Amino acid sequence: MNLNNKSSVEALRHQLESAGVDTENWGQNKSKSIEDLKKEIENGETELILSQNGEILRKTRVARVNIFFQNDEGETLKLIEERRLYANGREKFRDKSHSISKKIKNNQTPENAIKKAIIKKLGISDEIKIEETDTVEDTNMSPSYPSLRSVYVFHNFKSYLSKEQFNSEGYIGKQSDKVTYYVWKNA
Repeated sequence: MNLNNKSSVEALRHQLESAGVDTENWGQNKSKSIEDLKKEIENGETELILSQNGEILRKTRVARVNIFFQNDEGETLKLIEERRLYANGREKFRDKSHSISKKIKNNQTPENAIKKAIIKKLGISDEIKIEETDTVEDTNMSPSYPSLRSVYVFHNFKSYLSKEQFNSEGYIGKQSDKVTYYVWKNA
């Protein structure tokens, strides 16, 4: 059984529901839609796999980085994502443990994915020095896709910005559907 074929949304829904995954409430409240899952699969951000007991799982690889700066006084600052302002006016305050995270596409290495995310989200174009600290795997029920258990493989990095890369006022990441605000806090 090919779990990641490029078939229709209805074929994907049938495949999931035949395996006991209830998709009826997807796309409501804070959950994503079946179309969102299909797009993630097509974009190489997610794949569907079979567990040892035959359960369909969503597998997503994520690169996460903590970004630091050490000032002349020896203080270490950590960059955090403070909030997102969406095009529809909705504002979401964030409480993430990592400065930036990015899904890794099938054709990307974790290091390339996180470097591209830093460049895109913060607008830093100089050479970015990062160090992978560990890799952690976690399996739990997906809040995005209720009743579909997900395997998350987190590749964790840390990075220290140079004086030239440091912006004391933080950074603003602009995308077509949202604006993200990053600020510095004491580490």
